[in-house]
Amino acid sequence: MYCNKCGAQIEDGIAFCPKCGAKQSMQAGQGAGVQSRHDAAVPIQENPRKSKPAKQVSDKKKKSPGIVIGMAAGGLAAAAAVAGLIVWLAAGHGESGNVIESVAGTAAGGETLDGTGEVSGGETPDGAGEVSGGETPDGAGEVSGEETPLYSIPDVAWVDLTAENHALGVKQPGMTWDSTLFYWLEDVDTGSSEDGYLAQCRVTKTLLRDAQSQKLRQYEIYSDPANGAVYKIVSIEQAEGSLALVDYYYRDGRPDFIFSRGDTVYTPTYATPSKVGERYYFNDEVMVRWRMIREPNVIGEYVLSPMEVSYSQGDYYAENDELRGIYDQVEQQMFNAAYNTYDAVAAGGHVGLVQGVLRDTLGNGIADKKVRVYREADDVLLYEAVTDTDGQYSFFVYLDDTICYLKVEGDELYRETLAAGVQLQPSSVNYSYGLTMHKNSGDEYPVTLRAYSCMDVVSDENGTVCGAPIQAVTATVREGAGNYSGESVCTVETQNGELTVNLAPGAYTVQFHAEGYLDHYMDVEVGEEAAIRDAYVMPGLAENQTGVILT
Repeated sequence: MYCNKCGAQIEDGIAFCPKCGAKQSMQAGQGAGVQSRHDAAVPIQENPRKSKPAKQVSDKKKKSPGIVIGMAAGGLAAAAAVAGLIVWLAAGHGESGNVIESVAGTAAGGETLDGTGEVSGGETPDGAGEVSGGETPDGAGEVSGEETPLYSIPDVAWVDLTAENHALGVKQPGMTWDSTLFYWLEDVDTGSSEDGYLAQCRVTKTLLRDAQSQKLRQYEIYSDPANGAVYKIVSIEQAEGSLALVDYYYRDGRPDFIFSRGDTVYTPTYATPSKVGERYYFNDEVMVRWRMIREPNVIGEYVLSPMEVSYSQGDYYAENDELRGIYDQVEQQMFNAAYNTYDAVAAGGHVGLVQGVLRDTLGNGIADKKVRVYREADDVLLYEAVTDTDGQYSFFVYLDDTICYLKVEGDELYRETLAAGVQLQPSSVNYSYGLTMHKNSGDEYPVTLRAYSCMDVVSDENGTVCGAPIQAVTATVREGAGNYSGESVCTVETQNGELTVNLAPGAYTVQFHAEGYLDHYMDVEVGEEAAIRDAYVMPGLAENQTGVILT
């Protein structure tokens, strides 16, 4: 089998990896038969191995004086939500007679997996703030004359939401939900300083593969910066034309509250009666309330402790054995889904995905080229992938704040291409880079650079820049996009407000420096023709001043 953290091959049944020391999970889909995912010809959603089939959920329906519930596997998988769930709260269960359905995973849309803002934080694979190792097996960065990547991650860790790894507590009449954790975390009362603690939490992300759907799930983890306690984990899965979203809340590592829903785009939020979806409330490892909102503000729920409410509410203990059995089944599913998510996120570390396309200047994909990631500090090769027939590539990476650069070696036909300044932050799981290779003709082309003060420049009705460029400017040219501090190709100074330099086709970073202005960096793509590029620089700012250039 293979280590679920570093990918090293280890003997079956070993509890801890001899290479990285990580504890091994024996859940379904982990520890055996892993194939390399460095070949970008394999789609990122395609599973390279088989897992045990998901448990089948009965969809048997029977009418009763109390409720009718139909259950079917849905977009979030059987353990993540009960999609297609239809509940009628009939006479005796409140004033509402509305039909209430689970809609998690049913909204339309097409947002990508990572459509969120970014924040910083994270741990490395060895949990010590730095990736362990740093050298290839011979300690010199090469094996038998061939440069070998330091890391190879065949696949991310797996999560089996349906595995019954945890036992429920014992139900008792009168059990209720303790709302203090939820209302302390979420900023429900915007005028109060006693809530909204989630804004102070450290937010990190990772990827796991679902053992049932075999799709990648993105996880957003909110933890206490003081003691590391995990309060909330958001599961984000790309469903058919939508996102399947589940918010898990934890009190001392135990499930406290779950909010399951579908949407076209992920926006950090929390459950309110106006949001469609299902809620599951836990206390002492028992689901004490199950709430379903089919339409905004139309509430139906079952509880262990009934009370006087204006919406539809059913008493668990007043229902027949069949209906209580359905409640118990949902309780078992969601309880284990929450626990298994918590355990898998804790064991899986922070892993993300780097992907993109390598093209020539005509936009055609370039096949069979190695896209390599090097650590900027010491030029150690960390990861690599080979482009497929369309020029696409993808590989998994550890999100450990390492600053890297991507490089594709040149050959007789193409010049080398480089993308610098790549920081693998635990706050972002998806990194996409389009790379272009230029013909290796040996020719150079004139590039004229002009720098304008962003405070003075204007455009005429045709969009032509009006105003004089800054007269005294020095431009430092470095090879590769995003290359802010590497070795320079050349340094040129203005003549009559213009800088002219001959460059071979390729990607470059130009650093503009002028007295009284902040240094400005600009990526410049040089083609097989003369070009003019304009830059707009910011005047020097006083202390505590911030400037923004809008173009």
